[in-house]
Amino acid sequence: MIGPAPMCVGCLHYRRAIGPNGTGPLGCAAFPTPPGIPQDILRSHHDHRHPYAGDHGIRYEPKSVEEADWVARKFANR
Repeated sequence: MIGPAPMCVGCLHYRRAIGPNGTGPLGCAAFPTPPGIPQDILRSHHDHRHPYAGDHGIRYEPKSVEEADWVARKFANR
C-alpha cells in the first residue's frame, strides 16, 4: 500500500496481515477473515468511527489520545 497510513494502524483492534505466516490482507477484530479490512477504510474513504457494512459493530478505538487526535484531524473536513 502506498500513501498515508490508514486509521487502522492506530486502532486497538488492528491485527496486520491475517493470512498464513503473516501474509495476506490486513485484518482486525471487525474484519478478521479474508478479504480483511475493506479498501474504503484502508484508503481513508470511510471514517471507521462510524458503521461500515460487515464490521460486526466493532469500530475504530484509538490506542492513545494522540491517535484519536490524528484521526479527528484526518477526517475533520469531511
